[in-house]
Amino acid sequence: MKIETDVTVETPESVWLTFTPAGVWVRFRAYVLDVLVRGVVAGAFLFVLALLTHIALGDVGNGMLLVLLFAFEWLYAWFFEAFMNGQTPGKRMTGIRVISTNGAPISFQAAMLRNLLRGADVLPTAYAVGLVTALSTRRFQRLGDLAAATMVIHERRVRLRRSTGKSDIEPIAADERTTRYRPDDRLLALLERLYERRGAIPRARANEIAAPIAGEIALRMGYEGDVDQAPAAFLCRVFRTFADRGATE
Repeated sequence: MKIETDVTVETPESVWLTFTPAGVWVRFRAYVLDVLVRGVVAGAFLFVLALLTHIALGDVGNGMLLVLLFAFEWLYAWFFEAFMNGQTPGKRMTGIRVISTNGAPISFQAAMLRNLLRGADVLPTAYAVGLVTALSTRRFQRLGDLAAATMVIHERRVRLRRSTGKSDIEPIAADERTTRYRPDDRLLALLERLYERRGAIPRARANEIAAPIAGEIALRMGYEGDVDQAPAAFLCRVFRTFADRGATE
């Protein structure tokens, strides 16, 4: 029997998103890869430093090595997770990512907190506390994740069309919207499904599905036209507006 581990969250646009939490084994592989990356970079840095300064790796070199190892241990994961959308090189290579439990990208503060508490997760040895905590939670969260309200998920890449092709649906002109809001890729993927199936879904049902998010998107775009009469048609126009990679902001 397959154990269901997917987690579903609702976005502020009333869109339900489903994520698959990353298990212990794939996170361990990502950690090993990150250790290798840190080791290679640290070794290369010290080698170049020794050549440039013509010093032997004695006490000074050992001291610099300790400082470097400290920085890599405590700043490496935080830097990449905070500024690279929740992915260290190891996480990127294994196809996982850290996000907030509400489905939003991880914040600067959350990335710092989850990595500061790594010191508690490693206790008493070999990440024993983190392992037990992860295996005890549905989202496989260690202590740092619980404190920072984050989770590690498998990344699902969605390829959007470069162009919607010819259509009788007109995109929303720039003068019809007053903000620079642009839907993210996950929302565009949802709109693409509605756009592709617009002829197969009864109009009343399509409007029922579209109504909860059409008004919110219109508000964020600063669109003042009538959305309530045909919310599905409005969402198709939104997709037509932003699906092309060359769409103007």
